[in-house]
This record gives sequence, structure tokens and C-alpha cells, in this order.
Amino acid sequence: MTKQREQHMEERLVSIIVPVYNAQGTLERCMSSILGQTWRNIEVIAVDDGSADGSGSLLDAFAGRDARVHVVHTENRGVSAARNTGLSLARGAYIGFADADDWMEPDMIRQLVGWLEREQADIAVCGWELHTTDNASRRTGTAHAEALVMTPQEAWMAALVPAGFMGYVHNKLFRASLLGRGDGALRFNESLHVCEDLLFVLSCLKSASLVVYDPTPCYHYCQSAEGLTGSGFSPRKATLVTASRLIADLTRVHCPALTLYSENTYLTNIVFLYLLSLHAGVCWRPDSKDMSRLRRHLPRYVLTAQAPRGYKLLSLALAALGPKVTRRVFKLLRV
Repeated sequence: MTKQREQHMEERLVSIIVPVYNAQGTLERCMSSILGQTWRNIEVIAVDDGSADGSGSLLDAFAGRDARVHVVHTENRGVSAARNTGLSLARGAYIGFADADDWMEPDMIRQLVGWLEREQADIAVCGWELHTTDNASRRTGTAHAEALVMTPQEAWMAALVPAGFMGYVHNKLFRASLLGRGDGALRFNESLHVCEDLLFVLSCLKSASLVVYDPTPCYHYCQSAEGLTGSGFSPRKATLVTASRLIADLTRVHCPALTLYSENTYLTNIVFLYLLSLHAGVCWRPDSKDMSRLRRHLPRYVLTAQAPRGYKLLSLALAALGPKVTRRVFKLLRV
């Protein structure tokens, strides 16, 4: 890359949005990794989502030391609302996201901006390293591997299937013009608390031209102990079903090759949440839309879904007996 081209790139502001909720123990590492980027022309929009542990004061201290940090304090409304608050304030030509318990490699933003500029792409993606609660780690990409320039449909597949780069927002940089502004802008669905990022990424891909994927792991993602399977049922987790339905509907239109996969994933998540509620003793049931889809696609689901045998048996019971009677049978069998 020529020196003139690099100077031109350096003029472009990058906005990094960080939703923060009770992250005092990891926030220093996260913010330091962003502010330490070799790409210096950044603004960090940190949204304190009603933290009660001192995270807000720590963010204010960062803002006092570095003029690139802008802090917004709000009541607790969830990660989607926090990200949307950040998007409404972002001024950058490119927009990225980070979670408060994660961190970035120093060259991450520079590399992603470079790909966006060189390929005139709308989204740049890097590999990432997963850190679990038992101190294990797993990489999703390979250092020094060849980057891929993808069509939106190819990127859709990579975002949706586990073997791809996944649908998280933290390992991606978006061209701000892709997201739009005003009433028609792309935003996170604030009613969702699970898979809201995948739905957002797929919505962006509907309008994207090109996507670049550099498998080099540049982002470190720390898996919470309170993941989907880690802490039982909750109403927020139940929004996974709505998210899965919306994702399946989008996929049917924009990536037909994955229609069966996305529909089976949606139906599996219905059964998964219902099973979680049974074990928790919570009276949760799929709504009429979900039950209708389950019954309509049940034969195909049982024959084709890559789901545990117990899930398929429970789906048969749900479809034949309904949620209420199935719950009674479950209680009897447990006794």
C-alpha cells in the first residue's frame, strides 16, 4: 500500500460501540485494547447500560484521560438498546462493536479498514479466539491464511453455519453508509436478547455488495457462564425462538439454499426452550405461530434435523398433545 493511500485511510474515523453492564472486572482490559489500536483515528462510544458495580465511574475515568472516549449512561434496557444508542451517536465512516469482557489485538481495526478500502467492501470480518470459563480456548480462524472476498449469499452461509465465521458483530467492521440513517436505518431488534446480533448481520447482508473475511484471529471473545445452557430458563432466553423464526424467514428469501437448515434450527430452538422451561418448573409455552410451524414441518424435521433423539420425541409430543398436556406428562414421568 502506498504512503499516500495509507494517509488517506488514516483520515477515516472508525466508531467502536461498547455496551457495558456490570463489567468492572474486565472493562479495563477491553477499553485499553481498543484505545491501544494502531489505527488511532477512532471514537469509542461506551454505553453504560445501568451498571451497579462501578463500571460507569470507570468509563468516566477513561473519558477524562482520552478525548476519543464518549460515555452515555442509561437505565438498563439490554444490549440491543445499548448498541442502538451507540449507533445513533456514531460519526465514523466505519462502525464496529466490542463487548466489555472481550479484547482486541492491536492491529484489528487497521486490518479490517484495509480490507474495506482495498476491496471496496461493505463488511470486513476477522477470525476470533474463544475463551471459555474453564480457561480453554478455541480459534475460529488461522493466522496468515488467505482472505476471502465473498458475495452476500456466501457470507450469509458463513454467518449462519457453525463452521463459518458466525453471526456475531464483534469480529466485523461495517461501512456506515450500509447501515443508513434516520427512520430507515438498520438497527438491533430491542425485543430480542439472544441472537440479536445474527439477525442484525443478516439484515446488513441484504443490502451489502461484497464481504471480506480475513481468518486471522484478531478478536478475543470470552464466553460467559450464563450462556444459553449455563443458567437455566429465563424470559430473555425465550426470545431465542422469536429470533430464530425471523432468521428462518429472512433466510428463506435471501439464501434459499439454507432454508431447511434455518427452519430446523428454529424448530430445535422451540423444543430446546420448552425443555429448559420444563426443567425449571416454569410455565412457558410456544405461541400459536411457533406451534403452527412445528406441526406443519414436523415430518420433515424428524427426518432431517441434526437434533438429539430426545428433542425429536419431545417435538412429536408437543405437536400431538400440545404444551399443556405435554407438561403434565413430563411431570408424571419425572415422579
